[in-house]
Amino acid sequence: MDTNDRVCGLSVFNFRVKAVCFAGDVGSVTIAFWIVALLLDLILTTGNWMYILFLGVYGVDSILTIIHRLILQQNIFKAHRLHFYQILVNEQKVPHLLVATVYALVQILIIVLLLNTHWTIHQDWLRGTLILLPLVLIYIGFKGKLMQPRLNENNEPMSYLWQRRSCVDNRRTGPQNNYTVAAFFDDNATLNEQFREKTVLKYDSVFMRDCPLVIAIGNNLIRKKIVSFVEHNFCTLIDNAAFITRYVRVGEGTVVMPGAIVQAGVDIGRHVILNIGCAVDHEVSIGDFAHIGPRSYIGGGAIIGEGATIGAGAVIMRNVRIEDWTNIPPLSIVT
Repeated sequence: MDTNDRVCGLSVFNFRVKAVCFAGDVGSVTIAFWIVALLLDLILTTGNWMYILFLGVYGVDSILTIIHRLILQQNIFKAHRLHFYQILVNEQKVPHLLVATVYALVQILIIVLLLNTHWTIHQDWLRGTLILLPLVLIYIGFKGKLMQPRLNENNEPMSYLWQRRSCVDNRRTGPQNNYTVAAFFDDNATLNEQFREKTVLKYDSVFMRDCPLVIAIGNNLIRKKIVSFVEHNFCTLIDNAAFITRYVRVGEGTVVMPGAIVQAGVDIGRHVILNIGCAVDHEVSIGDFAHIGPRSYIGGGAIIGEGATIGAGAVIMRNVRIEDWTNIPPLSIVT
């Protein structure tokens, strides 16, 4: 059995919804080296560089994706999901097998055209241009449109969250929000992972760029660190079971949980968590990245510093100042 037979046999076990013998990155790279070696041998033997177009479809996708990432000032040596076929599969939910089949058929068509058209060597550049130009135009023309934010059935913008294990239940979000979850970011995401029938992937600054996100992580320091490099805009989620008076300022990225009560004149910073059933009295100031725990109470005129954590059931009396990044234990009373 030669190498061709082995590769064809491997395709039988891989070309399906769930691979029986998954080659993975190691197998893919090995096969790629084998294909490139055969092409180089063919080009050197015949002296015809046009055979490089046997890799035309994937070559155009790869080169233009690298250019795209350089324009976005991304590290091209880091993992990403910006290939045209990845946008089709991950964002547009086109089946993997359909995308692979279309790629294969287009490449076969190019190979047939190359083998059955006889141009002079001086016309090869024109033939190559006529073959590659449609692929380039398709990539440039459709990729931007495919990456636009999707709308839900109510024609509302879709949001997505960073971390999935402690995310807000968006089925309860009220009319102030008008968001539904589109996808989740998680640094520990695995390939093709799903959660609640939504895509889970590592952070990608281009993925659905026009959609806002909320960082659903309880650790205040981690939230601040993530905000420092996230390039998306942020939205604010207020549960429809929360009570907030009219004269309250709520910063971007803040999440207000069910049962929270916020009285008049309260100033809530950015990326704050107001947990279940907490009560914030009048004219309280809450700094960025703070966390007000479940069933806790903040008295009128109190100042909660940046990154401070008020434990569950804690009571902060009136006009008390909690310094930045202070941790108040649960059930404490601060006077």
